[in-house]
Amino acid sequence: MSMPTGKQADRTASDEDSESTVLRCVRRFVAEMIGTFFLVFAAAGTDIIGELHPEQVPLAVRAVAPALVVGALIYGVGAISGAHLNPP
Repeated sequence: MSMPTGKQADRTASDEDSESTVLRCVRRFVAEMIGTFFLVFAAAGTDIIGELHPEQVPLAVRAVAPALVVGALIYGVGAISGAHLNPP
């Protein structure tokens, strides 16, 4: 099997670079999507449950739950996306 030379070698290298860049962007996007989902889910979820059952979910839990989720997400997806969790 012959090795590509000249323009063929350049085109092959740039195609591989663009594929790896696209794959990296997709991984970051999916990690950020998952992270933002869990952050919003935890923040809104604890607040809603706290309003429905205030005797079962104290205010301290409602305040600390999103912070714990952010910590877990930074640990879980931070290496992939840089942990830029941006809820809407």
